[in-house]
Amino acid sequence: MVWANNYSRVLQTAKLFVRGFLGTNATLFGDVISVTSRGFPGGIGDSLAPSDMCPTFKDTEGGDSVTKWNSVYIPPIQARLQALIKGNLTLTQNDVSQIPYLCGYESQITGRLSPWCDIFSDDEFLQYEYFQDLRYYYGVGPGTDIPKTMMTPYLNALMGIFDKGPSVTGKREDGSSFSLPKLIMSFLNDGQLNQLVAASGVFDEQQPLSSTEKDDDRLFVSSRYTTMRGTIAFERLNCVVTGNETFASTPRRCNSTQPHPPAQGSRNETYVRIRLNDAVYPVPSCKGGPGSSCLLDDYRTYVAKKLEVQGNWINNCNVTTPGAPTEVKGASFYTDLSSPWLSHVAP
Repeated sequence: MVWANNYSRVLQTAKLFVRGFLGTNATLFGDVISVTSRGFPGGIGDSLAPSDMCPTFKDTEGGDSVTKWNSVYIPPIQARLQALIKGNLTLTQNDVSQIPYLCGYESQITGRLSPWCDIFSDDEFLQYEYFQDLRYYYGVGPGTDIPKTMMTPYLNALMGIFDKGPSVTGKREDGSSFSLPKLIMSFLNDGQLNQLVAASGVFDEQQPLSSTEKDDDRLFVSSRYTTMRGTIAFERLNCVVTGNETFASTPRRCNSTQPHPPAQGSRNETYVRIRLNDAVYPVPSCKGGPGSSCLLDDYRTYVAKKLEVQGNWINNCNVTTPGAPTEVKGASFYTDLSSPWLSHVAP
């Protein structure tokens, strides 16, 4: 069982994953839960795309920061390419900014490196990469006001599931129970991925990105996780520690499922570790656990405090829809399949 935002390309991705993961048994044992983010008042703030029903949400795509950076890095490229053109063809700045997309998408579609990739130099691609960083940082990421709060209720609900352990049960439409998968897979769009990354806290110490000068030492590099199959993973680790060791000490043994019975003088501790496309990204204020992880209790507190500071989601979004909740649930769809904004899709 996996969950997917109810957009055609997202559902297609989820279905293909299930087919690859389960093989010939996919149609028998696989199930994609489609989560619709529009049209259901009860689902406001309780979907994989909560921003779809937040009236005050606006993705500026980087706004003035992107405009300023484009005026810095594009003109030299534009002039260089224009000098190579013979005939009546004039490149605009927008034309130049689209060429890297042709490189990436054509390479992905054909399975071989596109000739468009030879048009930019390595340095120019790094400048383009920075343009994308500004687009996400100031569009839907840490450098925003409303967008960066969109997925905090979801993350808070997810950590509530983590707290209950790997044997969580949910309710089906008919009232029967089911066991939540130990691998909780959700498929969403790039905007929601960046909103969730912003909520996670891994970029808390990133200074605001300059719109006039590229920072080569920045931690926030969107191409490292906003990729084809871009992923954020929250790992629940159960580790055995001994004696008076604190969570900052090296654990004796860790696993991501059921805890091992601790030996005499030992105890189990549960941690959360965050990965972006498999690379570990620690939360700066809580990284003393094994592999730069954070005690689950501490991370739950961190997320809950962030949610409190951000304020009431409904009020922030100025939601006036009749039937809307006063407090959003975040992610009830993992444990309650009876909600009307959920449906089953065969792989």
